[in-house]
Amino acid sequence: AGAARLDVLVVTHAQADHEGNTASVLRHVPVGLLLDGGEGATPERRGILAAAQAEHVPRAVPDAGQVLHAGPLELRILWPRHEDPALHAGVDPNDRAIVAILRDGAFDLYLSADAESNVTAALDLPQVDAMKVAHHGSDDPGLPDLLARLRPQIAAIEVGAHNTYGHPVPATLAALRAVPQVFRTDRDGTVRVKVTGATMTVARGP
Repeated sequence: AGAARLDVLVVTHAQADHEGNTASVLRHVPVGLLLDGGEGATPERRGILAAAQAEHVPRAVPDAGQVLHAGPLELRILWPRHEDPALHAGVDPNDRAIVAILRDGAFDLYLSADAESNVTAALDLPQVDAMKVAHHGSDDPGLPDLLARLRPQIAAIEVGAHNTYGHPVPATLAALRAVPQVFRTDRDGTVRVKVTGATMTVARGP
């Protein structure tokens, strides 16, 4: 993607498809801050912490209400609430995933990793311009209500081609008919949203 450095590297939660290769990124790309939503004591987790320490990358734990700034960008954390990690034993990591609003001027982007409506229904959500669909387009009965609250103009599904889970599921695609523009990485490749003033343009490709 041509990024020479990262102001903030976000690990949304402790699953391999969201924190895998974080240690490698930390070793090879200058990072200003690691916002680390991962938990546990797996070898991968230990590798991430060791790499952050070795590269002198500051680490922050997400907590609802946090606001991070990087140049003109504002990242507002809506979930999770930071508590004693011992209380998280047995909790689905998806339910502890970072939910955030990224703001750039008048542009708002909703990011929810794998946190679905059982988590997000209780959050105070604004209307947004664009969103990443949660959990690769898996079945989420609360998605229609969520979309009615967010009212995005653009939705993107991050999903692998020919995945064995059947994502995105038909019910999710049906709900997303309420969104003017829907993109999926399995068909469209990398999805980039460029914002210039009040205008959004989408580029698709490798």
